[in-house]
Amino acid sequence: MRSSVLYTSEMKKNDLLLILLIMLTAAAAVVTSALRVPSDQEGTFKALFVSTEEYEGSIKGKEKIPFDGTVLRFEGSMIPFDKETDTVYVPQSLDEEDWTGNLKTAGDGGKICIKSEAFIYPEDRQKAIEEGADHRIAVVYKDSFMEGRIVFSGLPEISIEYEDGEILGKEDHEGAITVLDPYRKKYMSFPCSFHVRGATSILFDKKSYRIELHDAAGNNEDAGLLGLRRDDDWILNAIGTDKSLAREKICYDLWNELNAMEEDPVPAPEMEYAELYLNGEYMGVYGLMYPVDRKLMDMKPGDLLYKVNTWKEEEDVTGRPSDHNGERKLFNSNGTAYAEIEYPGKDSGPYEWDLFEAYQDFVFKTQDPATLREKGITLNMDNFILHELFCEIARAGDNTWKNLFLAAYRNESGGYDLNETIWDLNYTFGDAFTWDPENGNTVFLPESTELYKLRYDRDYGYTALMIADKGIKTQAADKWKKWRTQGIGPDRIRKMFEEERSYLLRSGAMVRNEARWPGSTDPDNSGIYEWLEGRFEYLDSLHGLEQ
Repeated sequence: MRSSVLYTSEMKKNDLLLILLIMLTAAAAVVTSALRVPSDQEGTFKALFVSTEEYEGSIKGKEKIPFDGTVLRFEGSMIPFDKETDTVYVPQSLDEEDWTGNLKTAGDGGKICIKSEAFIYPEDRQKAIEEGADHRIAVVYKDSFMEGRIVFSGLPEISIEYEDGEILGKEDHEGAITVLDPYRKKYMSFPCSFHVRGATSILFDKKSYRIELHDAAGNNEDAGLLGLRRDDDWILNAIGTDKSLAREKICYDLWNELNAMEEDPVPAPEMEYAELYLNGEYMGVYGLMYPVDRKLMDMKPGDLLYKVNTWKEEEDVTGRPSDHNGERKLFNSNGTAYAEIEYPGKDSGPYEWDLFEAYQDFVFKTQDPATLREKGITLNMDNFILHELFCEIARAGDNTWKNLFLAAYRNESGGYDLNETIWDLNYTFGDAFTWDPENGNTVFLPESTELYKLRYDRDYGYTALMIADKGIKTQAADKWKKWRTQGIGPDRIRKMFEEERSYLLRSGAMVRNEARWPGSTDPDNSGIYEWLEGRFEYLDSLHGLEQ
């Protein structure tokens, strides 16, 4: 005997039609739920998405007023608002499967409606972010409404608002900065001061900025932004010359990865991507980072941090560097500050150049270790070799004679231990400087894989050490072989490039950056990948590594 109910041929046709109707209704409900989120889900981001019919119905018969994106708040913070296109930007984490965060209006009143017109919720959330799809957004009041566009970004967003005049040069400006970080769920705003930074890069339309955070009273205030260390001093790197948008970030990550293998690691900064909006204008993809300073280098009173800006054999000062003790900067014959003391900081001191003078004499004049010993200077040889090999890998031609920091630590014997670290690494992995401002002063040299020139591939200090210490080449070869056996090679660095490119593409930011700055990005990184293969093949041969 069967336990289930059997329908026989005597079942009425009406019963069958009724069952079929119920099944179709249930299926339709499932599809409708997938297509859009019901607008009655109060208190969630989902509640803002409505059907075309519901959207049009909410604004029908009401007066349309100008769109003002400044009335919107995401997690309590103002969101970036491009006034020229009436577009607001809301950050979303690519690690989440669902829309996150609360979008509301400031103050009382105003219902937000987002027309879910270009994608199916939630299955195509990622597609909407990656393609930068813009949707109609309305803020509806009792008798009126305002309408604009909304775009969802997979990158953190930074906006700076200021009202104290046009940016003309490197003058300081006062304003407010908002940082929206969906990955760490941190949404912060601060008063700030900022100015344009850089040397030749100030000629470019896409400029870099130095930011100083303040509290309400105008004092400096530390904050940890985008998962980086707490600080009040920040840099927004325009990444204006690198069409991969990844060279500099990868260089810092690679340096820190190599140093993690050392007994006495020497740090370098870190960088995280964000999209920048300046007074409502979209400025593109930037790299947020902190500077090389006392805090990064863990310096104590008595230590010294020298920054080499442009260090060439022919550059000199009036008299000897030690004649300028008490001054923060050394100027060469054409009036350029070719070196400066970063620590002790501004308005501090004492500023002493004796150690720098001794190292400069060793590098460019004597190549005799006695020059260093007389001043009690000991070089961290592992660090100097690491710096050389790093510059060889990246072909960091702008970092073997400039953009170099020398950190002098007072040791127990009263002398100093000297270390090097890196800075400003846009001309790397095949990119080189050329005077062509319209193209970012940059040219890619695919044939540069087999070059080993002083200043472009070989550090001045390392070259002096090769003369002073005949065993240093063997030490460098040993370190090179160690790195290669631990996975440092073209595949590892290619993976780093692929990960950053994937992140920028999936976030939609690379497409927006290219639209804002046409010609600023490569369609792919194939040229870099071929360059890496050739470079490592050459360096393996140079350092005697058997294939």
